Amino acid sequence: PPGKGLATGTLGLFGSTVIGLASTAPVYSLAATLGFVVLAVGAQAPIAFILAFIPMFLIAFAYRELNNAVPDCGTTFTWGTKAFGPWVGWMGGWGVAVAGMVVLANLAEIGGKYFWLLINEEIAQNRVVVTITGVVFIALMTFISYRGTEIGEKLQNVLLGIQYLALVAFVVAVIVAFSTGNAPDGATLPTWEWFNPFAFGDFSSFVEAILLALFIYWGWDTCLALNEETRDPEKTPGRAALLSTGILLVTYVGVTVAAMAYAGLGDTGMGLGSAANAEDVSCALKGDVLGPAAILLVIAVMVSAVSSTQTTILPTARGTLAMAAYRALPKAFGRVHPKFHTPAF
Repeated sequence: PPGKGLATGTLGLFGSTVIGLASTAPVYSLAATLGFVVLAVGAQAPIAFILAFIPMFLIAFAYRELNNAVPDCGTTFTWGTKAFGPWVGWMGGWGVAVAGMVVLANLAEIGGKYFWLLINEEIAQNRVVVTITGVVFIALMTFISYRGTEIGEKLQNVLLGIQYLALVAFVVAVIVAFSTGNAPDGATLPTWEWFNPFAFGDFSSFVEAILLALFIYWGWDTCLALNEETRDPEKTPGRAALLSTGILLVTYVGVTVAAMAYAGLGDTGMGLGSAANAEDVSCALKGDVLGPAAILLVIAVMVSAVSSTQTTILPTARGTLAMAAYRALPKAFGRVHPKFHTPAF
């Protein structure tokens, strides 16, 4: 079908890029992944993020070309079907939907946990309360997504702004600590060796680090799933995808270098070589780096997870909408709200 009833022309380049960035949950992704990358390859963590960016950028470029030819909200499902046939397309579309549902539950749990960390650390350890809070977040973000793309875009502008405020504050605090001579004992100035692609210790560690680094880039493709609701649907989503991956590269490498420089790579204290710090680097460093403003990082991780919850709902709903429009799923999945022009089922 030429149109599926979605609201057209509601997103511009800026809004599409914001949604692409928000979908990756940059603060949460760094907090949960950076420590494990350092454990795997040590000082080569920055170059690992750069190398993982290369396939992501190439995929974004390929998606841009596919979107230019067929701007359809089914993305993987539609393009796979047209290129390789309905079986491949259906498996691709179903795979994206399942991945979205799995990561949605994970993000909502993180959002619930960090919400209670701001209020009461004991409650944050209660799995039942955290799960219920996560379900409330999913329901709230589903309602916002249901009410229209423009409302979701405005919300994402605020939530992404909070995340980048926290990251900028973190990097600035590290620079100030070094420039004033207040860096801790384990701190080390960055060297070009951190960016040496031939300095990895062994192949298995290299593969482990690259796979972890690939994970934190995942999500930018949400802006392509909103192509039918974007102004200039053939061009804008592809440009937003390339912009998103480029901004993520600068973000991840910059914060990684700052964290490694401040905390060092030791396996004691707040050193990033410590397995105890790997699960949540932000909790390990927030107090030392930001002092009284440490709560900003906790808020940023919560906001990051909740923000990504909403932007994970968007492509999943549109992917199943497209599958129903092409009769690869039951007709009900193709229902669009007559007033809000969003997937209604």
